Amino acid sequence: MTIVLDKLGMSGDGSTHSEVIVARTKDYARRLANDITPLSDSIGGTPDTDRIVLGWATAFINEADDSTDLADGTETDAAILTVIDAGMEILDLANAVATAMGIDNVTDSIGGSATDGTGDAVTVAVASAAVGPQAVECEVTRLELNYMLYDLGTLVNKLCRGAGTPELDMSGLVGAGTVHLSRSTSPAIAQDTGTPADPGVKDAAMTAALVQYQIDLVTISTALATVHVLGAAEVIAA
Repeated sequence: MTIVLDKLGMSGDGSTHSEVIVARTKDYARRLANDITPLSDSIGGTPDTDRIVLGWATAFINEADDSTDLADGTETDAAILTVIDAGMEILDLANAVATAMGIDNVTDSIGGSATDGTGDAVTVAVASAAVGPQAVECEVTRLELNYMLYDLGTLVNKLCRGAGTPELDMSGLVGAGTVHLSRSTSPAIAQDTGTPADPGVKDAAMTAALVQYQIDLVTISTALATVHVLGAAEVIAA
């Protein structure tokens, strides 16, 4: 809704003084964000239409190989790195916008490659093998990636509230929770899924998890992108 002010700075459409202040604040926040270069998003996948971020809830387990259907260990480690890299890019941009808006940053200790303003594609498929990643190590990584998503989503939601844009729904994000509500640092994520062996984690299970992480990341990235859009001014002079 756009609020029109008269020459005295009063609303001519019946909006309250508080509504005018809130609208001015949101308008100013979007202008600050608009000065920051948006992420070049090549993460892939389709953002969730309801802005829901789920993470991966299903625990990894070791299963016996059946006609070479375990996940390739080397490709799994490389795929996880693409998830981490995309998360780093989102956090880097979100921190830049947060700084412009006067919101506290989240320290990036996630790991991965150096940020360059581009959210590269997340790998969502790995080759099959007769030996696969180990469930114990994969479980550590799964939970840490969920925590990363929670850190990203929490910061992006602060920016969305400041700009008056729709927030993410993280109520179903498994593996986060109240212990992570106030983290000022997003810590390093394990990138080693163990020495491949049989039994190991199935290719299908790893692929399903990677697909969900891609959806979550592009959903968060899309929500962050809306903060940059000026759109119609919240408050204009008559």
